[in-house]
Amino acid sequence: MDNENFDYIDNDVYFDPYKNTYIWASKDKLLMIKYSIGVDLLKKYLDKYPPSVLKGSFDNPTDVVFEDDHEEEIIYFNSNQYIIELDNWNTNEIVLIINGEERTLQNSETDVIAGLMISTNIRSNEVIIKVESEVENYKQLSMEVGVPVDVKLDKDITLEVVGANTDDLSVQVSIDGETKVVNLKQTKTISDYNVKLVNFFVSNIGEDKITIEVLVWPK
Repeated sequence: MDNENFDYIDNDVYFDPYKNTYIWASKDKLLMIKYSIGVDLLKKYLDKYPPSVLKGSFDNPTDVVFEDDHEEEIIYFNSNQYIIELDNWNTNEIVLIINGEERTLQNSETDVIAGLMISTNIRSNEVIIKVESEVENYKQLSMEVGVPVDVKLDKDITLEVVGANTDDLSVQVSIDGETKVVNLKQTKTISDYNVKLVNFFVSNIGEDKITIEVLVWPK
């Protein structure tokens, strides 16, 4: 602005007294008020457009790095704001919260959280969350073996768990005639769709019953 560059790395409001200009970032907007205004009027603007912590704006896959638990990063992906928080971290798994939606994840695990497709890289000294893409259409389903389910994503598909192995906690998933084996916490592409086996439940009350939770979204 006026041949000057400004970097926004915190949630401060910038004020240039010589030009009577207030500037701050609010979500995906950059707000500027020129000339002197009353404090009450400025407060109304700030209440409606609160300053954001603006650390990055991306439209391609990017890494978000955490070096300690209970850290929070705010990024903008395709102009949408995502608050990513590492709530807990040990050598085997992490608890990740994105826009209030929580998941417990293991190393090298892929998931869709709050419409954001991410993968994990858990190291001894840092956790790297690779933000892959936004996902508009995704469904998490509770299924039983041998019971097909019609799902509407980018188009109508038929999803069926045609077999399950309680020894290695794997399932055979079929989408529109193509079948693959998917292990617990694993993601595989079946007929142009990503399928993740989220949970595998075995109930021993009465007759043995297997219940499967899968997450599915377009490739």
